[in-house]
Amino acid sequence: MSLVFGYVGAGMLAESLYPFSQVPFEAPGFARVEVRSADQNLPVYVHDAGQGAPVVLYFMGNRGTLDSVREDLEMYADGGRSVIAMTYRGGGGEPGEPTEAGLKADALFAFDAIDYILPSHGAVVPVGYSLGTGLALHVAANREADGLILVAPYSRVCDIASERVSLPVCNVPWLDRWQSTLDAPRVAEDVLLLHGLADSLIPAWHSTILLDSLPETTEVEAIFIEGGEHTTLPDFPVYAASIDRFLDAR
Repeated sequence: MSLVFGYVGAGMLAESLYPFSQVPFEAPGFARVEVRSADQNLPVYVHDAGQGAPVVLYFMGNRGTLDSVREDLEMYADGGRSVIAMTYRGGGGEPGEPTEAGLKADALFAFDAIDYILPSHGAVVPVGYSLGTGLALHVAANREADGLILVAPYSRVCDIASERVSLPVCNVPWLDRWQSTLDAPRVAEDVLLLHGLADSLIPAWHSTILLDSLPETTEVEAIFIEGGEHTTLPDFPVYAASIDRFLDAR
């Protein structure tokens, strides 16, 4: 029975966590670069803003295609920052199957490849949106970055998934649980966190728990946006203004 539960639970969870679109990404000013990972080529999309420009290492949400965050990527590029946006296995027309372990390994590899991709880069700031906040946190917890930006983060995806699939996901070790509270205590970088108070997909209380998990010595600016929903935060002026201010200080 437990084995059947495992197969059924894993399938239901994968459909819930990784409803990836296969729309490919193309945008002026972004070039596709492939770097070698342990088990496949890792494609990233790169905007080079020139020597010494700060680098935004961007991790998207679970739409799985960078086309879904095109406006966000263009905002960073238009602001004079270099951008490295990681693709996800199995999304945006890319091969492979998405898993938490695989995506986190890719995220660390993407960070380690920055010197190769942009040899004359400036400060490096991982940026995560929604599902991607777990990847950005994982990078910050395991590498030395110059800051961390989290947009609509979660404390534990397994809590959200448990409600959707009616399974105790957080108690099943072989399922993808995405527990950001495990990485948060090892984050030493300054953090900018933005969350909409009207977010029904990942309620803002997730950010409250995540903030409590960060070290007391970590400098944090948390901005909770009245009326902000999961996908509408860029519509609020404070979104771009606070990000610009944070990046300019790196």
